[in-house]
Amino acid sequence: MLTMCILFSLLILFFYGLNKYKKESKELVLLITLYSLSFIWGLYMIIDYQRTAIYILILILCILCLSLYYIFNFSKDADSRKIYAKQQNYWGIDKEEVINTFSSYAIEKSDRIEVPCDKNELYIYTSSNKTISPNTISYLKNMNKNYCYTYVKNIDEIKKYPLKDKIFNKLLNYIEIEKEIFINYNDTLNKLENNLDFFLIYLWSKYTKEFNIGIGQLETLVINDSNDREFINALDNINLNVIKLNGSYLLYKYKKFMEKKDLNNE
Repeated sequence: MLTMCILFSLLILFFYGLNKYKKESKELVLLITLYSLSFIWGLYMIIDYQRTAIYILILILCILCLSLYYIFNFSKDADSRKIYAKQQNYWGIDKEEVINTFSSYAIEKSDRIEVPCDKNELYIYTSSNKTISPNTISYLKNMNKNYCYTYVKNIDEIKKYPLKDKIFNKLLNYIEIEKEIFINYNDTLNKLENNLDFFLIYLWSKYTKEFNIGIGQLETLVINDSNDREFINALDNINLNVIKLNGSYLLYKYKKFMEKKDLNNE
């Protein structure tokens, strides 16, 4: 009987050794191991009738101690457990740079931290109709006066503009690697009169809509540049069901250009 108990105990310990490193079930494995050992040796003690009473008392104390140990450690692990989320990073921008850029916008209050949102809207809605908001009129006037297009002779010159070069390389990845489509980019650029802004909007809208690329982290690079901020928001507006104010000017200009040049079917 003693030999069988030792053999079963070794098998249980072997089972524990194989499974103790599985994070998702390590508590359960430990619990099964402890109670299996307690059951085997408790049964042995009961069968050994000569000292039954003292063995049962020891067994009860062991089970009680093991239960308390398990409960204590389980609670401790649960309290100290951290949750990690995989951060989506489309653009390779360091997270500390993102945090530092937007930390100045945070408003600390006694019970929370608030970050104000841009509430500029194209329209004001009433119960019966919608009208263009005053913000829209001033925004369009400002963009019409101050927005400067970027022109390049060929795609090699895109490297002169870090933000747009980053976006172009991302688009190349989706077009050529994900979709396995190969196009003559210089020809396309020429059709768009060498307007780099329209060229990138064209590639984004034609080839990458289904990927739903986010622009969030790019905001870090354009925080002090109204031109680039308008440009990336125009890209963002392509995939939105409701057009936001920022970016609407450039996207409108792009669509009018495509209509004028009869390029919508290209």
